[in-house]
Amino acid sequence: RYDGRMIAVTSATGNIGLPLVRMLREARAPLRVLARDPARARELIGPEVEIVDAASPAALAGARAAFFLAHAGPGLGDAAAAFARAAKAAGVAHVVAISSGTIHLQPQVAIGGWHLALEQAIAASGVGWTFLRPGNFASNALRWAGSIRARGTVFAAHPDAPSAPIDPFDIAAVAAAALLAPGHEGKTYTLDGPARMSAREQVAVIGAAIGKPLTVVEAS
Repeated sequence: RYDGRMIAVTSATGNIGLPLVRMLREARAPLRVLARDPARARELIGPEVEIVDAASPAALAGARAAFFLAHAGPGLGDAAAAFARAAKAAGVAHVVAISSGTIHLQPQVAIGGWHLALEQAIAASGVGWTFLRPGNFASNALRWAGSIRARGTVFAAHPDAPSAPIDPFDIAAVAAAALLAPGHEGKTYTLDGPARMSAREQVAVIGAAIGKPLTVVEAS
């Protein structure tokens, strides 16, 4: 059973954040959701969880741990640094942050560089940290839905390159474990799904599931 100290959660309306909130509630952990749009968060999460404006100076007050996920882009390192400073000032002891498995890619790609900046910023703040580096999200296949419906075709760069797609629910489960139990501070976890598949193989599985032959076209 969790020790009862508050956990603050960012990005709680996303495909990782929503299941994470449910898992932490099931563990009876006191929660506070930091939301840019508290009204929308309330609609998705319900009235049982404390929801505050993420911009509030007191948003992290009283939290002992926090989950951090932010939009990937050139400003990710700065956003992580600002959050880590605020967490440190509020007395937060442990930040679990979503990074990216693309950090491992050589030569480095932009998204990997952004997440490396995130990790460096949080580690430099002095707050305790755990970094989760998921690979390809299984839910990324949803981006193919429109062209599958309209044309029975998926356009994909490098359609034969393998990855191990992971369900965002499983990423949330790892985040919950890292937040609820001691011993994860200072550790980095690379997260992948159970099977390596190319985009072409994923599309074949989808076609079999919906009973529709699908075509894959390699895009630049």
